[in-house]
Amino acid sequence: MDFSKFKTSDWLMVGGGGAMFIAGFLPWVTVSAGGFSSSGNAFEFFFTGTLPCADCPGIDETLRLDADGGFELTDVYRERPDSTNVVHGKWLAQAGGTRIQLQPDNKRDVVRVFAIDGGDTLLALGMDGVRIESPFDLSLKRSSE
Repeated sequence: MDFSKFKTSDWLMVGGGGAMFIAGFLPWVTVSAGGFSSSGNAFEFFFTGTLPCADCPGIDETLRLDADGGFELTDVYRERPDSTNVVHGKWLAQAGGTRIQLQPDNKRDVVRVFAIDGGDTLLALGMDGVRIESPFDLSLKRSSE
């Protein structure tokens, strides 16, 4: 076949058809990165859990990690629904991919560090990256949202 006779519109059709073909297989593709693996939407990871709170029954926390390195962390203080806090920023893999650091866009927000505990769990660490000794559950579990 003589490809030199292809016009731009021909190449767009071939490329578009190829993209549609590949996109049709994306739900079955498994992507692994930084200890996490994802089937389906490989562009976001969600983690949820309830962390301890000194003056309330707990903090319901939802963390979304985006493939572009962005994150959104939402904290809802139980029995204080008006005390919801949302933080945006960038996340970085550290320590050979064994933990992540959340670097907020707003410098008034606290830098957070999590250990990657298996492919589906993040464990809250101290700001220095050291495990916190606590009788409470400090983990966030992978969820669909």
